[in-house]
Amino acid sequence: MVYRYLEALHRQGKLTEAFVAKLIKEKLFCALITKEEDALLSKAGLRNKMPEGWSFETGDMLARYRVVGIKMHTF
Repeated sequence: MVYRYLEALHRQGKLTEAFVAKLIKEKLFCALITKEEDALLSKAGLRNKMPEGWSFETGDMLARYRVVGIKMHTF
């Protein structure tokens, strides 16, 4: 998902080092989920994608987890 988004920006000539740094700081995170939670994402078709209508620019990065009822804890 992230790769496709960045590739599209690159093709449009809009990808800059500053943009990538901002993206990493604001949008990317690591999540540790159980096998059961992974199964919920798979069953919903959200293991490798975000919910229908989700936007990279404005969307909640935890949207797919919320859709299937996975509660995320931040540290």
